[in-house]
Amino acid sequence: MEVHAGQTLYTPPGQDHWHAAGGDGFMEHLAMLENGDDPAGTTDWKEHVTDEELGI
Repeated sequence: MEVHAGQTLYTPPGQDHWHAAGGDGFMEHLAMLENGDDPAGTTDWKEHVTDEELGI
């Protein structure tokens, strides 16, 4: 799925997902947690993916 500037993307609880930018752009990520008193317990942060792994 492509998301463009100004768009909002909703990810339901329990859905595994990732984000990245293309080689000629950047991405800014703002996360808002619903009912997340402790983000460390409600968010499963995955490992970093390098540009090489993305083929950029």
